[in-house]
Amino acid sequence: MFTREEILLVGSLTVTCYSLMVSEPLISTSELRLGRRPTVSLIATLRDIVDQVRSKANAGFDTGLTDIWSRALAYHLLPGTSELNFFSDDESTHGAGVLYSDLQKIPRFTQKQMPFPLIVVNARPPLFEDAPPGTNLPLESTVYEVTPFEFGSYDPHLAAFVDVKYLGTELNELKPKSSDSCVTNFDQADFVAGSSSSLFFALLYDSRRKLNGIEAKAADFLFKALNNLLKGISTRADDVGVVPNPFRGLGVGQYEDANSPSLELIDGGSNLEQLPLRPLLMKPRGVEVIVTLDGSSDNENDFPTLLGLIQTQRHEGVVAGVAQPLPLLPSEEIAVRDQLNLRPTFFGCDPSSVPEWPLVISLPNAPPADGSLPVTNTDTFKLTYTDRHSELFLDQAFGTATSGFVPGQLGADPEWAQCLQCAVVDRQRFKHQPIIPRSQQCQKCFSRYCYDPANPPRAEDLKVVGRQFKFTDPDPQKGFFERNKKTIIIVASVVGVVLLLGILTCIFCFIKRRARAKIDQVTYSRLRGDVPLPKVVGLKA
Repeated sequence: MFTREEILLVGSLTVTCYSLMVSEPLISTSELRLGRRPTVSLIATLRDIVDQVRSKANAGFDTGLTDIWSRALAYHLLPGTSELNFFSDDESTHGAGVLYSDLQKIPRFTQKQMPFPLIVVNARPPLFEDAPPGTNLPLESTVYEVTPFEFGSYDPHLAAFVDVKYLGTELNELKPKSSDSCVTNFDQADFVAGSSSSLFFALLYDSRRKLNGIEAKAADFLFKALNNLLKGISTRADDVGVVPNPFRGLGVGQYEDANSPSLELIDGGSNLEQLPLRPLLMKPRGVEVIVTLDGSSDNENDFPTLLGLIQTQRHEGVVAGVAQPLPLLPSEEIAVRDQLNLRPTFFGCDPSSVPEWPLVISLPNAPPADGSLPVTNTDTFKLTYTDRHSELFLDQAFGTATSGFVPGQLGADPEWAQCLQCAVVDRQRFKHQPIIPRSQQCQKCFSRYCYDPANPPRAEDLKVVGRQFKFTDPDPQKGFFERNKKTIIIVASVVGVVLLLGILTCIFCFIKRRARAKIDQVTYSRLRGDVPLPKVVGLKA
């Protein structure tokens, strides 16, 4: 399962496969850069995005900031946009019309040659918009999943799905409001990605006219700007992705949105399940191995503490009977104490003869194994990255995922690739009778990477050492002078030359005026007779 950033990546890679189907080229790294375009071009692009969202609002659908966010993401992640046409007003669609349900048409998808995309979203419960920022959704909140086939939830208080192709259709007890028509084309890929990564609800809470983390005067100014931006497009809630509720009338008394006309979709980690594993644990899926890539910002250094994984286990009571349990996990405090958040860990290695839970391979974002300075532990709300930081980020994340760890020393584990293979195929052993024993290599790997809270290893045997924790910005934001150094030098030089010329001109004029005044004084004295006139020497005839 995926965090917010990984959801965007999954969505991008998935619809890139769609782009292969329609014979569009893959988006290169250079095409994702905005370049150095005039501000007026960016403003025009934002105006175009707002106009696109306004057309959705004019069609009778609720829209807001999440729709703008979704369309902005499309310019970066979906087919149809390049560096050349990013700011142009040509006929480029910029990903509009790429539907999640259309992924079923991809040959690679039908032939099961690509991953099955499963995106998780939460819905803000009724009246929850009045809660202050930082309030997490309650444990019993419904977790929805979006696939190329359907939208819905396995959670027992709902346990219903609808065809994602008809998402946007008003239903009551699963019957359409209109007997002769259904809505299609609502399942835009950018809207799915945008809703599942929408954090505006955590920043804004309109009822108190405040903006989280910003002082009152600045917040008031920003609210006025947002209100101007949202005129004509915000028809229900500014800070969520609004979908007509296809489950209205179901689960009355149990399902929190049974009487709601719309679902207010928000970030899938809003209930602290930063690794929303719940859909993967549903028994009909029979998942044997789960790999978690945890990029959460849980501690003071913005590294994970395995809270997302632990929080999923806390929710097991909500889906009891329909989901597999997770293997026994340590508390967050013990996970940090035993440094499980700094290295790969296998949980649930030794079940009974019939595995009761999947094996979980935990790969947390952690400081580099070679002891270098970390660049991946960025703040959740950091939205811009330089090319240099992006490249270093990806390189470091790849290194973290492929390094493993060596107890008591820096550096990568040369056997990590083999250990990962051992973990992925381990559950297959239980399908044979008698159970196939692990190989010597796999047993060695499991001794290093498995963790059983009931019988934890000694801390000194698996100690992680030499790591750097403090985030180091590879491109620190420079001050005003540093950012405008060349311009300031040029302007200062020009001003200096002008001033020098002005001073020299003034000195020249002063000297000239003094000389003139002296000449005038002499002339005046001669005319009065105070000074004899000079003799005039003439030629004799």
